Amino acid sequence: DADDKHKLITKTEAKQEYLLKDCDLEKREPALRFIVKKNPRHSQWELRRAVRSSVWKREAAVHQHEYGPEENLEDDMYRKTCTLCGHELTYEKMAVMVQN
Repeated sequence: DADDKHKLITKTEAKQEYLLKDCDLEKREPALRFIVKKNPRHSQWELRRAVRSSVWKREAAVHQHEYGPEENLEDDMYRKTCTLCGHELTYEKMAVMVQN
């Protein structure tokens, strides 16, 4: 069609154009449908292409991470994992100094 709504795009194009992450394309439900083709450059690898409109819908449905409990990794470093997609957030907690 004229606006390329049903055009097939690669995972790399989807990540660059729609600012999605691997977990958005592979782990989030419902799973994206891909068409698998032979890769002309590397015969051992497959070439997966998704329909542009389905990737756009995935991008439009903004995913809000729901993190589980934080883990103490080492001095002031912590990690939380999203219960929906497995995304890991590592951060440092700064000690607050109170002056009298």
